[in-house]
Order: sequence, then structure tokens, then C-alpha cells
Amino acid sequence: MRTKDGIEGFAASQFLEPIEKKAEAKPSRSTAKPIGTATVSGTNINIRKGPATDQEVVGVAQQDETVDIIKKVNSEWTSIRTKEGVEGFVASQFLASGDKKTLTKSEVPAVAKAIGKATVSGTNINIRKGAATDQEVVGVAQQDEEVDVLKNVNSEWTSIRTKDGVEGFVASRFLVAGSKKAEPAKVVAATKTATAYGTRVNIRKGPATDQEVVGMAQAEEVLTYIRKVDNDWSEVRNADGSVTGFVATRFLSFDGKPSVASVEAEALAKTHAEEARKAAAESAATESALAEAKKKEEDQKAESLVSEKITAKNDAETIAPDEAGYFKTDYLKMVNPNLAYEKTLASGIFKTDRGWNDGKYYLLMDNAAPGSLVKLTNPANNKVVYAKVLGKMKGIQYSEGFDIRISEAAAQKLQLGSSDKFNVMVTY
Repeated sequence: MRTKDGIEGFAASQFLEPIEKKAEAKPSRSTAKPIGTATVSGTNINIRKGPATDQEVVGVAQQDETVDIIKKVNSEWTSIRTKEGVEGFVASQFLASGDKKTLTKSEVPAVAKAIGKATVSGTNINIRKGAATDQEVVGVAQQDEEVDVLKNVNSEWTSIRTKDGVEGFVASRFLVAGSKKAEPAKVVAATKTATAYGTRVNIRKGPATDQEVVGMAQAEEVLTYIRKVDNDWSEVRNADGSVTGFVATRFLSFDGKPSVASVEAEALAKTHAEEARKAAAESAATESALAEAKKKEEDQKAESLVSEKITAKNDAETIAPDEAGYFKTDYLKMVNPNLAYEKTLASGIFKTDRGWNDGKYYLLMDNAAPGSLVKLTNPANNKVVYAKVLGKMKGIQYSEGFDIRISEAAAQKLQLGSSDKFNVMVTY
């Protein structure tokens, strides 16, 4: 025998064990014959152990890399082998046919035929797996991107395919029919919208003020316009699609045109501005003349108040049967207590001949649309009246330091005394 150091000699055979040199193991490689080649379309595309996204990643393919196609598993997955010998499964949408062999008709995944073209109108528009907002997002389309229209599912959803081969469903309102290159085979319908005027506009279960309030539209919120019910009501859906119901049409603005309610509010604001101008002109009178006018006004008011109280007492049952005022019944029908908003505000008064006999109380307020009904409470004695919003405080004279102004009759009914400024709790 000879040692590794070159020393030769003899040793007892029982102390020697023959060593067999083993061949180095090499990684196994499938001998499956490829049925064609493909080019990778995408960066860092995962090669998985099995045809599913929860399978182990065994490799990564890069953009424009050529791979052998071993087998077409289904419309979503393909078995491939890279030039380095890595075998696994890749999502079919990231493979483009190669030139070594043309795939047979049975091996090529079925591609839905487009019925037209459309252009995306919006940024980062979700492409979903199904026609609903709770479906998985499979891709994103960008502004002015051209897509193939595969199917018009309904008035809200359209099946599309991007130039990268991503297929899914997009909300129809984000698609404009047509393409810069060619005319579409079928027009994609645009969704009509309407803008809400005023804050917390009621969305009701049915087209009537006695129907349950199922949601609220905020000022300037863009709603999906579904249909016109009649001259007074329209069916709409809110911005996030969670509530569908009915809104008084007068609170909706179409195609940039002002709503009926906004026109009424503007006219009322002009009336208040004219009243303020007249009040300013009166304030320019001399102190003595103003004092005389005030005295005369107080005498007339006292005389009128006595007369009106007598009339109100005689007509109480027919004109204002409820101590809380004429608008109480409508308020209780229209306002959902679970959605009502309540806040204590600094108030003053404004003069009007309403309320003394008929129980019709009014107020000026910024945070509610003209025509809205509210509940007024004196926090000192819990006296309550119900009033209608005539217009906004913004823009009228003597508004600084006050959140709202209520009519004289309302102030008297709440027993607020003769203070120029006082607190009132408003619920609406």
C-alpha cells in the first residue's frame, strides 16, 4: 500500500476497507420534448412548482427571455423550461408565442373576440375579476389607455382586455366609446351623473317625504343618476355605490346647471342683501330720529302683539294645533332620528310677520339647505319649536358673531327673553 504522503509499506488487511469513488450527483432534468417556445412578457415573472399562486417559487424569468413550452395546462397556466434547465409553471398571460414551433390550435389558449374599442377616462381605474366592487383587483388602467371591449355586462360594468392581455371588468362610467385608431364595433354607454346641492341631503327608500331615510348626500357629492321618477323625485346611487334611493330633484344639479334649490337660495340671498342695504341706510339717520323711530316701532309692536296673541288664542285649534309649531308634523316624517345632527349654536333674531298666528317659525343657517326643517330647543328650559330654513347666514349684514338667526315668534315661543344673543340647540 501507499499513503497519500508517498510512504509505501505493508499493513494487515483486516484494518483496511476499500473505498469506492462515487460519481458526483447532477440535478435531474426532464426529458419531456417541448411543443414550442415562448417569449416572456414582463419583469421578474415567478416560475412556480405547481399551476397555482400558492405554490412554491422555483425560479424567476425575465423580460424577453425565451423558454421552452412543455405543456399547456389550462387557459391560465403553462408548463415551461428555461435555458438553464429550470422547470415549472408560469401564468399564461406573461408568455408570447415563440418561433421554434407554432402551437397547435388545441394548445393555444382561447382569446375572447373584441366587440369594439374604448378609451379609459380616469386615473388608476381598477380592473376587477368580476362585475362588482367587492371582486379582486387584477389590474389597473390609466387615463387615455385604449382597451378592447369584450362584452357589455350591464349599464354599470363592461368586460375589457388591455394591450398587455389583462382581462377583467371595469365600471362603464370610466370608459369612453371609441379609439384613436379605429371605430368601436359597439358604443359603450356613458353613465349620467348629478351633483347634490346643500349639506346632508336625504336619500330615501321611496319617492316621498314620509319614506325612510337610507343615507345622506353631502354638498357637491357626485351621484350616479339612475332615472327620473316624476317632476319631484329622481332615483340615484351615492358616490361609493353603497346606497341607492330617491332624492328630491330640486336638490340636484345636472350638466353644470344650477339646481332649483340653489336658484331659490340665491334669490333669497338677494332679498336679504336688499333688506340689509335698507337697514344700513336707516342706520345713517340721526340718533334722535332713530330713537323716535324705535319708540314708534316698539309701540306698534306692542299693540300688534296684543292683537296677534288674542287672534292666535282664538284660532289655535285651526291654525297651529301644536305648541311646537306648524312644521312639527313634516319634520317628524322627514328626519330620521338615528341620522339627525345636533349642535348648540349662538343665535340672534330677525323680524318677520310669520309665526305669531300660524305657528310658522323660520331661521337663517349656513349648514342646512334652504327648505330644510329643523328642531329648535332652548337648553335653559327645554322648550321646543320646529322651523324651516329660509336661507344662509353667509353674506347678510350683522351675521358676525352669530351662527344662526331665528324669527321673533320662535324666540318668544322658546321664552328666550329680550337678549340680543342667546344659545339655541339645533337638531336636523
